[in-house]
Formats: sequence, C-alpha cells, structure tokens
Amino acid sequence: MTKLTSCAALLLAYSLCLNAAGFRTGQAARAVIGQSSFSAHDSGIVARALSVSQGTLYVADTSNHLLAFNVAHLDTSKTATCAVCFLTPDGITNQGVIPGIASSAVYGSTVVVADSDSRRVIIWRGAMAKPAVVLEMGDPVSVAFDGQRLFVGDALQHKVFVWESLPASDGQAPDAVLGQSDTGSEITAADTIQNPVALASDGANLYVADADARRVLVYSPGDSPLSGKQILNAASLMPGPLAPGMLVSIEYPAANAAPPATPHVLLDGIELPVLEANGDAIQTQLPYLLNASASSLMVRAEHADGTSSYSAAVGVLFVPAAPGIYAFSGKEPRSGLLLHQGQPLTSDSPAKVGETLTVWATGLGVIDPGSENREVEIPVRAYVNGQPALVVSAELPQSATGVYEVQVQLPQGITPGQLATLVLSQNDFKSNAVVFPVGSD
Repeated sequence: MTKLTSCAALLLAYSLCLNAAGFRTGQAARAVIGQSSFSAHDSGIVARALSVSQGTLYVADTSNHLLAFNVAHLDTSKTATCAVCFLTPDGITNQGVIPGIASSAVYGSTVVVADSDSRRVIIWRGAMAKPAVVLEMGDPVSVAFDGQRLFVGDALQHKVFVWESLPASDGQAPDAVLGQSDTGSEITAADTIQNPVALASDGANLYVADADARRVLVYSPGDSPLSGKQILNAASLMPGPLAPGMLVSIEYPAANAAPPATPHVLLDGIELPVLEANGDAIQTQLPYLLNASASSLMVRAEHADGTSSYSAAVGVLFVPAAPGIYAFSGKEPRSGLLLHQGQPLTSDSPAKVGETLTVWATGLGVIDPGSENREVEIPVRAYVNGQPALVVSAELPQSATGVYEVQVQLPQGITPGQLATLVLSQNDFKSNAVVFPVGSD
C-alpha cells in the first residue's frame, strides 16, 4: 500500500522558514468571478479594466457596463466556501470608463506604464524626467502596483509576471510567473490565463481580467509551495489527470520535524475528507460528483499555537477515469498488491495460468447507476505482458472508500517461472505497470 506521511507538520515547517506569504510560479487561482467553474468559458464577463477599493471589485466590460462585486471577505479568508460563486454582481452601472486605464498604475509617487508598442514596461520613481527602470516584455498589456508588489500581464506569453518588490534595475527577472506553461494551449483551467487584459491588487489578492476566457481570476499568495507534481494517484503514485472518487496522495518533500498541525484539503473552497496524514503526505478522496473538468486545490494547516498557514493553490484537471493499481513500495515497476484464491500473491504462492486474480485499484470513476453490484460505468481492460486478459468484473465494494476490486483472468501463453506485467486501461488512460510471479501448473 502507499506509505502515507504527515504533510501538516511540514506545512508548518515551510511557513516558519518564510518571512511572508508570496506568489509561486505556476500556482493556480483560488477563485473565479463570472463563471460557474474554472473550466467554463462559453459565456461570462469580457472585462477590459479592473479597479478594487474598500472591498469592492469594479469590472468595466466590453458592453459598456461597470460591474461591482463584493470581495471583502477574500481579504481575510482563504477558505471561502464557494470559490466559483461570484456569478451575480452587487450592482451594474451603464458606464464604459472607470478612473485610470488598464495599462498604467500609480501608487504614491511611483508610476508604472505598460508600453505595448515598444514591448516594455517603464517605471518612474518620483520624477518622470527619465525612466527609472525599463523591463523588456513580449506584449505587456496590463500592470498593477499595490505599493509592494508589481504585476505585469503579457498577452503574447499568456502570463502574469510578479515582482515581490519594485524592480531596482533594468531587466530584473520576476520572482514568480502565473499562467500557462504551454503558451499554445487553449485549456481553460485554474492555472491558465488566456489574455490578461487588466490587473488589480488590493495588497492581499491579485485580480486578473482574463478576457478571452470571459472571467476574472483571483490569485492569493501562499505560505508554502504546492505543484501538480505533488498531487498523485494514491495507487500509482503518479501525477496527472484525476478521476471522480479517486484516492489522492498530496506529497511534500522531506523536512525537519515540526510541532503537530491539522491539515485541511480544499477543492474549489470545499473541504475534502482527510483519510490519513502522517509523515510527508496527506491522503484524501475526491468527490464522485464533479461538475467541472478543472478545479483549484489548496491545503490549509492549523497549528498548535492557533495559527493557520496555506499552500499556494494548484490547478487540477479531471477525466472520467484514470486507473492506478496498488503495489508494494520499491522501484518501478513495483510488485502488485494482488490476491488469488483469497490469499496474497507472493513468490511462495505464485499465480497460475488461467486462474483469476484480484486487483486493487483507484481512479476507475463513477459506478453504473443501473448495476446491482456497483460495477464501474467505463469498461476496464487488462493486459498481461502486453496481451489482453479477460476482466471478469470491476466493482466498487459496498464498504470501500475509493478502492475498487477488479477480477482479471490470466490468459494462456504466460511463461511460468517469470515475473509477468499487468496494466489496466480505461478510455485510453493506462495505469501504472505492476509485476507478479507466475508459477508452473
């Protein structure tokens, strides 16, 4: 089985070594305004300018409307119960222009301008006689400066660049980059930006007007890093798409021991059950009913001193099924956690050609609502040494929590006395490969 470890204590260790919360390269938005999910984009807000003041976000859209959204609770809480509930504005005004423009930001005596024609951002400090700092960009279309952090939206690269403090020299590299890693991708998700036409910061959150995706994204700095490579199928221990009902392991690298903490896993602001947390990972289960193909996930840790820390949000993608087979620890391909005749399959008790093996897996998706035995809805295929094997059944036992039982009959032609390889497949998504011993008849 997967070795689970406590991530909560490590979250505290991370927060203790950081001076303050910061934005992380590749992190996801934690809330979306104007859409019903992070993957929806067919209709919504086509924003052209943003402004935030006293807990209200003002959005000027292309239909000459000024929309007002109450976002005051986002200043103090990263655990809003609904990360996608900002569908209806508190007020609408027929006004096409709001004070300021999307391509400049002023704070005190500091002025920042996005010069799109010259592909650069110009920063003046105090006097505008000559530029203080020049940053070369691909196609800068938006800027925001909240007195501490500088944000620049680049339409060519589909990204927002973040400087934790105002750049002091020409060409200074950003501290973090938000947006898609593949600039040619058209996926609409929590960690992708199509066109950042306008930005606004209230000092706690960054608001990004993603015009092409008809939405406004909300990014918040995290106390600790988290990436998609740490969100694993609990059986295969591999990152990648997630499936309804799947058991997920959220792993963290090794760190020094720290006081105990209580972890909470939030998916689009909704808390998921934590099944186990000890060492360097949390195991949680995804809901069986998922209403989107993309979501935002983050971890909150409550510490013994009453404080809380938060991971950066990470974007996750969902598919109907993504099988993973449970196996013992070790190097890949690992030995499968398999049964035959109700007993563990070992080198002393190997499998035999023609008999049926019990395979434990997760990520097989929803069950068929018309099935009395809770059979999975999407057909499961099995391959032993590359050749098809008969799947007798694939079910979710009544008392199981995200762990499915698959019965596979070994085909003829398997060479006795050697290790055989088993792989499961659904909808062209293949599981990890596991090995098991095959004995003579």
